[in-house]
Amino acid sequence: ILTGRIVSRFGVRLPMVTGFILVISGVLLQSWVGVQTSYVVTAIALFLMGFGISQVLPALVAAVMSSTSREQAGIASGALNSSRQLGAVLGVAVLGLILSGSGSFIVNLHVALIVTSVVLLAGLGVVLLFIGRNKA
Repeated sequence: ILTGRIVSRFGVRLPMVTGFILVISGVLLQSWVGVQTSYVVTAIALFLMGFGISQVLPALVAAVMSSTSREQAGIASGALNSSRQLGAVLGVAVLGLILSGSGSFIVNLHVALIVTSVVLLAGLGVVLLFIGRNKA
């Protein structure tokens, strides 16, 4: 509900940028977790990731649906959902491959989370370059 209100008031760019920053912060915080880390740190990281993604996804849907004609809305919605699902499958596969590598699970987890943060930074870059900018 909060993201919908932010999108209607400020547009899609602000919640997407804010959301990506929150998710990246949560992932980087989680990448420092070790076996002796307090559950509070993990809870904070998960909160940042969850709240951030709840900012990004509704704004993404709004951006896609507002940039297409009414006649093409079904196709745009399908393409968005298909690409989201494909990204999720590829993400699980790649990160699972990294986690199952030789060596310590914790080290592999940290590598997987750093890779995740790099991909999220690329997503943030796409948002900053292409989403919500006024056309000249």
